[in-house]
Amino acid sequence: ELAYRFLVAMDRDHAWDTNPIYWLMHESIYAEGSSQPTSWAAHRMQQEIPALDWKKALANGDDIVFSGEMVFPWMGKTFLELKPMDGVAERLAAKSDWGPLYDTEKLRNCKVPVLAAAYYEDMYVEWRYSEQVA
Repeated sequence: ELAYRFLVAMDRDHAWDTNPIYWLMHESIYAEGSSQPTSWAAHRMQQEIPALDWKKALANGDDIVFSGEMVFPWMGKTFLELKPMDGVAERLAAKSDWGPLYDTEKLRNCKVPVLAAAYYEDMYVEWRYSEQVA
């Protein structure tokens, strides 16, 4: 079982009540030009891959794989500040007519100087993808 102090620290450092737009819009990044709904992608994967479910991992004595920046449908029913947006989030997760999120040609021709930090050991983006975009 995870220590209470650890859980409290994690809760404090990941405050959904002060950043609700992140929870609401995050799912859409997986829909780039898709005609398929995201249907709560991280939640589906968590159900398909036991290592991604921390409760199952602990019960089995397995390593815990952190979900990082993922969002889940239960958050809209659990977190007070997200409850008013739960219906909208459900509609966004069911949306199947997403257009392109980025216009790569416009980005390529952008004259505004841009800097970015990329990390070899980034838990979210593989290095080769960062290199391709740069």
